[in-house]
Amino acid sequence: MTGTNGAGGERERKVLREFERLIPQLTIDAEIWSEACDLARRCRAAGVTAPARDILIAACARHHGARLEHADGDFDAVARVSA
Repeated sequence: MTGTNGAGGERERKVLREFERLIPQLTIDAEIWSEACDLARRCRAAGVTAPARDILIAACARHHGARLEHADGDFDAVARVSA
């Protein structure tokens, strides 16, 4: 199981395995890295500070046309810049 590292117990591992089964894995290629770098520059110019991993996730989701479910204000700030 690739997504169960850091799980706190068997119950959490089961939940993560189920997420892994249900949630599609999207590729990240050179084009998406380039989009993420561009998005990071636009965020910086707009005064938005977000972790690089969040910017990469947002760029990947946008590239693939995937809706990003989250409970993280950083993604909201990045979305305002990328709109």
